[in-house]
Amino acid sequence: MLLCMYVAAYIKYFQDTWQDELPSIANRPDILGTLYNIGHEITKPNSNPKPNSFGEHVKNNYDTMGDLLGLD
Repeated sequence: MLLCMYVAAYIKYFQDTWQDELPSIANRPDILGTLYNIGHEITKPNSNPKPNSFGEHVKNNYDTMGDLLGLD
């Protein structure tokens, strides 16, 4: 449970940090996954981020889980 809380807090940190440059970041699991994967030390907010392969994997699984759970 503690790990889940850490992950949630870390993702929220990225959402808060990037909000001004990329207001839609909360709806970008590919970018959030990329940021989580590479860490905050080597990233800085920008308006045109690109996902890495981990971020693409997160997006694909996010979409699959949404379909399986009937979420839109």
